[in-house]
Order: sequence, then C-alpha cells, then structure tokens
Amino acid sequence: MKQNFICIWLIFISCNPTDNQKVSNKVDKIWFQQEYVDLGAKIDMLNENFGVAISRGKGNDVSGKVYLYKSGIWNVISEHSYSDFPLIHIEKPNLIYWITHNSHHENYKPHMKVYDFKSIKELKLPPVMWDERDFVMWRGFSFLQNGKIYLAGQQGNIIYYDNKNWLVSNNPYKRKQNEHLNANDLHDIQMINDNLG
Repeated sequence: MKQNFICIWLIFISCNPTDNQKVSNKVDKIWFQQEYVDLGAKIDMLNENFGVAISRGKGNDVSGKVYLYKSGIWNVISEHSYSDFPLIHIEKPNLIYWITHNSHHENYKPHMKVYDFKSIKELKLPPVMWDERDFVMWRGFSFLQNGKIYLAGQQGNIIYYDNKNWLVSNNPYKRKQNEHLNANDLHDIQMINDNLG
C-alpha cells in the first residue's frame, strides 16, 4: 500500500517541463509538479532525463496513457482503455514494457506491450483465470538479465516467460481450490535470479 501511494504521488509530481508549479519549499528541497494525469499509477525513471509513467484512465470517457519522459518533455506514446493495476518498466534505454487490464470490456484481460522506439508490439499472455469469467490481474513483474520475465498477481499466481513460452511457476502461496477467491493475492515480485526472489 505504501509503495503504491509513493508511486502515485511521484507520478503526480514528475511530468511536464512547462508551467512547473512549486509544490513545497523546504530548506533543503523544492518539489515541482510537472504534469497532471488521470489516476496516475506507476512511474519508472532510468535517470533524471529519461523515464516512463502509466495512468489508469477514468471510466469509459478518459483513456489511460503511457508517457515517455525524454529531453525534459513528457509525451504520450500509447493509450488504452481504463485499467486496474497497470504496470510499466524500462528494461533497457530502448525497451519499455507495460501491462494493462481491460477492466470494462474484456473481463480484466491483461495485455502486455513492448515498445522498442520503432513500434509497439503485444507479447501474448496465457489466459490465467480468476474465476469462470474474469482474468487474473497481474500486480508486479520482474526482469532477469537472461531475458526471463516473471509476473505475480491475484490468487498467488506466478508465471514466467523463458524467451519462448509462458510457464506456470509452482509456489506454495497459490490459492487452493476451496479457499476464498480473494485469497493469497501477490502484490509484487522481485527476482534476483532463477532460484532466488
């Protein structure tokens, strides 16, 4: 919860180079609001000059957006339908990943996109279901140097991409058949290597 609050707070204070507004003035720190976004969710900064952010959107009327911060300017590089728990990550300076969940139109179906500064492609995710109708929403992802990607989400689900296929990771935290549907949600994942995380 604290991490989500900090991410949301950072996105609100980190976005548009023009019309910066002073938010606070303490003796040793000055904060500026660069951009306003509808229901900002996550931000990932590679350094002070390069970063990305993603917003949820708002209902059916306001699209969620993926923002790229480069050369002092925030630009929208993609839009999506409203999404609960969108995720974004800079894997390399020329490779950005994000996940959205189509909350209103596809029963929370997740979509994973990859942007290489030439085009945006979708990396198809396997259908992991929350119940008979809705998809599991992914709450965190982690990237290893060997190219593997780990996702963690609702009901203790963990899957990983081995550069060819998505595979299910066996873990003792995964929701058991007779447990409540909201049991064992995972909110993030950080892998150090294939054997430790």
